[in-house]
Amino acid sequence: MRALTVKQPWASLIASGEKRIENRSWRPPEAMVGERIAIHAGAGWDKRGEAFTAARKGDLPQSRVVCTAVIDRVVEASDDRFWIGPLGWVLRDVRPVDDAPQVRGGLSLWRLNSSTWDRETTTAPSGS
Repeated sequence: MRALTVKQPWASLIASGEKRIENRSWRPPEAMVGERIAIHAGAGWDKRGEAFTAARKGDLPQSRVVCTAVIDRVVEASDDRFWIGPLGWVLRDVRPVDDAPQVRGGLSLWRLNSSTWDRETTTAPSGS
C-alpha cells in the first residue's frame, strides 16, 4: 500500500471524516486515482490547522498511520472549506486505523506494508 504523510492536525481531521480534500502541489500518479492509500500523521504540526480543531500539539497521534482512504479524484478548484490548492486530492471511504505502531514517514507517496504498518524499504541490487 502507498502512504501519504500529512502534518497534524490535518491527518486527524481526515481520519475523522471532517476533511475530505488534501491540498498538494502535485498530482498523484494516474494509476493511484481510485486506489486506497494510508494517511500517515507526520511528526510535524501545522499551526494553521488550529483554526479547525480544539486539539493542540501533543493531543493527536504523530508518526503513525491514522486512517486509510481512496483517492477519488484530483481537482483544481473547490468550494470545500479546507481548499487551499493548487490541487486537491478528493478522498472517500475513509477508514480510521486504531493503534498503528509508530513508523517514520516519507516524501511523496511511499510504500507501507499494510499488514505490519511498517515502512517498506528497497535495497539496491548487488553490484549497483
